[in-house]
Amino acid sequence: MRMRLGLLQDSAAIDRQIAREQAEAEIKRKRSEVPTVKTEAQAKTNEAAVAQDKESKSDKAKTVKKRPNIRPLSEAKAIDSGANFISEGFLFLVAGGLIVLERWWSTRRENNRREDVAERISSLESEVEVLKAQLQQDSEDEEKPVTTKIPTADVPTIPRTAPQAPK
Repeated sequence: MRMRLGLLQDSAAIDRQIAREQAEAEIKRKRSEVPTVKTEAQAKTNEAAVAQDKESKSDKAKTVKKRPNIRPLSEAKAIDSGANFISEGFLFLVAGGLIVLERWWSTRRENNRREDVAERISSLESEVEVLKAQLQQDSEDEEKPVTTKIPTADVPTIPRTAPQAPK
C-alpha cells in the first residue's frame, strides 16, 4: 500500500511544534542567565511562572491532538489491496513451507548417511577383531614346537646297509 507522507502531516502543526521548541529553548537560555541566589519574591514568581507554563502546555497538548485527515479508500482499491495481500501471503506461505520441507529432507538424508557410515565402521571394526584373533592364533601355532609324528605305515622304508668301504 503506497501512501504519501505529506497527506498525513499537517504543516500548521509542524509550524506550531517548531515555535514551541524555540520558545522552550529561549526559556532555558534565560534561566541559565539568571543568578543562582533568588529572593523569596523571585522564587514565588518563578514557581508561578513554571506552574502557568505547565498549564498552558497541557492545554495546548489537548487542543493539538487532532486525528490526521485520512481519506477513505475506494472499493476498487480496497479489493485490489486485499487481493495483493492474500496473493503475497500465499506465496510467502508456500515459500516458507518449501524451505522448512527442504531443511527436513536434508537433515533426514544427513542422518541416514551418518547411520550408514557408523554401520560400515562397526562392521569393519568387527572384521579387524576377527583378523586380529586369527593372527594371534597363527602366531601361537608358530611358537609351539612341532611334535607330530609322521606315520610310518604309508612311507616305504629303505633297508639300511652298513657303509661299504671304497674299492
